[in-house]
Amino acid sequence: MSFIPPLWYEGMFILAGYHLGIPILIGLIAGIITKLFFKKKSIIGGVGTGIIVTVIAILIMMPVGTLLWHWNYEVPSVQTKIITVSEFQPAPDVGYTNQGSMVISNADQIMIIDSEGNGYFNKESGWFAGFSKWDTRDILNSLKINGTYKIKYYGWRNPRDSSFPNILSIEEVIDESNATRPNYNDLFGVKLTGL
Repeated sequence: MSFIPPLWYEGMFILAGYHLGIPILIGLIAGIITKLFFKKKSIIGGVGTGIIVTVIAILIMMPVGTLLWHWNYEVPSVQTKIITVSEFQPAPDVGYTNQGSMVISNADQIMIIDSEGNGYFNKESGWFAGFSKWDTRDILNSLKINGTYKIKYYGWRNPRDSSFPNILSIEEVIDESNATRPNYNDLFGVKLTGL
């Protein structure tokens, strides 16, 4: 059975539950326990205890919730696919300057487009995220236009927040007989955006 990604609103509710729902529930329980068992012995009372515990729980659950999301959704989404590279484009999260241009300075900012029009990020994913991918430039250097490759990736396309699957590795070179290496001068540097 293949991975089925959550819809954007499902993902929003899951992350909100991890980051806010659990801390609010913990704070509510702490406030009720303080109110019931400590009565007048508590200096700040049940409401104050609940608020303080909620804030502490939010600070703890932000990184923990992100890890839970990663292990429950991103890790199971790892798949392999055969693609033919058709072009390279700036990633949608590349920042624009005030002069209506963008500066592309590293391989993380280049997106790979396949012959079916699907986009793939090539972003680093450190040890904290569990994939330990540090070779974005090597992957970019290995891909050629019109080359066919078996890739390993994680994630899924979500138009709401401009997210795309992220290539983890090139598993196999299928065909590079008609492939051409991109001109890196065309990919990197200051690019006018027409704004």
